[in-house]
Amino acid sequence: MKQKLGIIQVRGLGDCIVVLPIAKYYHNQGFDVHIALDDRFCESFQAAAPYCTFVPVPYSAFDPKMGIYNQYWYELPHKLLSEAGCTTIMSFPQHESIIMSKNPDAEITRLLKHRIEGPYESVAYNTQVFKHLKFDEYKYCVAQVPLRQKWTLDLTRDYDREQALYDKLVDKSKILIVAHLDGSNLKIDPNNIQYDKDKCQLIPITPDHTDNIFDWLTILEKANTLMLIDSVFFNIVEQLNFNNKEKYFIRRSPIESTPVIGNSWKWIGINVPDHNTLFG
Repeated sequence: MKQKLGIIQVRGLGDCIVVLPIAKYYHNQGFDVHIALDDRFCESFQAAAPYCTFVPVPYSAFDPKMGIYNQYWYELPHKLLSEAGCTTIMSFPQHESIIMSKNPDAEITRLLKHRIEGPYESVAYNTQVFKHLKFDEYKYCVAQVPLRQKWTLDLTRDYDREQALYDKLVDKSKILIVAHLDGSNLKIDPNNIQYDKDKCQLIPITPDHTDNIFDWLTILEKANTLMLIDSVFFNIVEQLNFNNKEKYFIRRSPIESTPVIGNSWKWIGINVPDHNTLFG
């Protein structure tokens, strides 16, 4: 019987894309990999990454007022993975590690300490690597997987669904520009982007067209120009190594929260409070 490995990844879809090659790596090593994920996205991720099993964590348990102490981040997914039969569970407590290192004798350490006591997490904490690595480097360090695996993202694509969205939205007579400009801490008005409207079509990625992020893959792949904030769609394009003619990466986070980039992008660094003037 295969050993069941659980991975806790409820802190964002972009992070889950980063983690999928870790899951595939352990799947190839013979593990039965389970990932605890926000229940709103388990169905689409299960179809796209059938090499692991997604365990739904009810988003209704998320309380933003509780911050890092919310059981949604660790205790609840850990319980659900244990109930699914996972004998080893991996998480990525970089935030907790930073807080505890700054407050080693405080009550906060007592409340969070159990999150860094697993076989993977404890090594990363004891060596203090969380102080030196970007968030994606940290995940691969915790998982003991070579970072180069990040660019081996394996997705099972539903080309019929992708093509249906492409046919619905794309004017094939024009040069295609695709933009994802809406994130948790950044919203850029697409009307501020300057382009030749007679020759080009701009399609902003918005959730009203589909609730499945993977439906956008053909549109992303065929676009002449991509303008993507640091988020899930950027991670997909980067990790699938799409070779579009022009790719613009819009940085919205401090360096430690910005992923390692292996492909060619033109960077747009912005001052988040002034983001509305980016393209004006």
